[in-house]
Amino acid sequence: MLKIKIAALMALMAGTLTLAVGFTNDIRMLTLFYRFITSTVIFGLCGYVAGSVAVNYLDTIQYEKPQGRNLDIVSEQLDFKDLEDSSPFQPLTPENFERVSSQGN
Repeated sequence: MLKIKIAALMALMAGTLTLAVGFTNDIRMLTLFYRFITSTVIFGLCGYVAGSVAVNYLDTIQYEKPQGRNLDIVSEQLDFKDLEDSSPFQPLTPENFERVSSQGN
C-alpha cells in the first residue's frame, strides 16, 4: 500500500506542477494534455519504484524486542513522605515574584 501512496503522491505533484506551468506559459491545450499525461505516468512509475525500494528496505530492518523483566508499577507501595513539604502552597503574587527573581541573580 505504501508503494501506491508514494506513486500517487509523486504523480499528483508532477501533474499539478505541469498544469500550473503550462497555464502560466499559455501552452496549447493539446500540448498541455500531452505533457500532463506524460509527466503523470513517468513520475507515477518512478514513485512506484521508489515505494518498492522503501518497502523492501523497511522489511529488512529487524525489530528487537526489549529484554528485561516486566514491572508492575501500580502494585508497588510508594513512600510519599519524601514529597511532603512543610511550607503550604503560595500562589505567585507580585511580592513573591520579586523575591524569586532576586534569588536567581
